[in-house]
This record gives sequence, C-alpha cells and structure tokens, in this order.
Amino acid sequence: MRITLYKVVFDDDSVFYTNDRSEICDVLNKRNAGGDGYKPYTTNKINSVLYNNTKKTIGFKTIERFYVNEYYQDYIDAYVNNLLLKKQYTDKSLARIKNQYLLFINDIEIALRNNGEGDAVVKERINQTIITA
Repeated sequence: MRITLYKVVFDDDSVFYTNDRSEICDVLNKRNAGGDGYKPYTTNKINSVLYNNTKKTIGFKTIERFYVNEYYQDYIDAYVNNLLLKKQYTDKSLARIKNQYLLFINDIEIALRNNGEGDAVVKERINQTIITA
C-alpha cells in the first residue's frame, strides 16, 4: 500500500498534515481567499510544487511529502515483532495487519499534529498502540 503524508508549512510557520492533495488545496484556498489577484490552488498546482520544485508559492513556505511505509517503519517493525511473539501469521495476513496498523497510526499522527502537539506527544501516543507481550 502506498500512502503519502504531506506536511505543509504556512507563511506564519504553522503546520498542517494530511494524506490528500485536494485537502491541501482546500486549506490553502480558505486561508488565502479574498486576496487581490489570488488564483485558487488546484491539485495540478500542488503537483507542480511537489514534483517540479515550483518556487512561486502564495500562502505557504514548503510542502514536504513522506511515504508512510518508510516514515513509520520503526513503529511497524516493533508492532509486527510483538505480534509474532504471540502467534504465527501468514504473509497475507501479516500484510493486511501492517496496512491496518499503518492507517491507524497515520490517523493518530495527523490528528495530533494538526492540534498542535509536538514530536514527544505523537511518539508517546503511537508507542502506546504497540501491543506488548
């Protein structure tokens, strides 16, 4: 499963996390609505910033993208290792469980980050989800 986590840093240094480029457009368009000559962002403009390194931006400093499989690799490894201590799983079952856990911790991170929580709180909350033997 290929899911991407986007981190948008606005001009005022506030940060917004999401998995959806259209949600980035919605947030930017709401923040910048009413500006003189402002053309609303579209997914194509966001793609241009991400893939073509477009430097001309309005309303934000940067957009970063992370592949969640790599971003959460340490958490996934710890979760799977703890699961395998208790029971054996087929490869397909393990892949399904990994994907479910990945989506679960990704939602936790997005919710906490968008509510202003820092790295320590996010790490602690995700570590609480790891099943211990």
